[in-house]
Amino acid sequence: MKLLLLFWMLCGACAVNVAEAQPCDQPPGVKGMCRMVLPRYTYKKAENECETFFYGGCNGNENQFETLEECTKTCVKPA
Repeated sequence: MKLLLLFWMLCGACAVNVAEAQPCDQPPGVKGMCRMVLPRYTYKKAENECETFFYGGCNGNENQFETLEECTKTCVKPA
């Protein structure tokens, strides 16, 4: 019974970590597997800035924004 409770608590902790994953913490500029050329902005955490990249249209991640303003508001931390 205690083992089951421990397992349940660990699963809950893992689910919380996945749910809290922010787009800004994901790898920048993931193009994906498709061949479209969609201009997007991505956040580069090491530089604390957004830059343009071309998204292929599928299999990317959430670190992509349609506007520079959206990327900046969401991710860039004030100096």
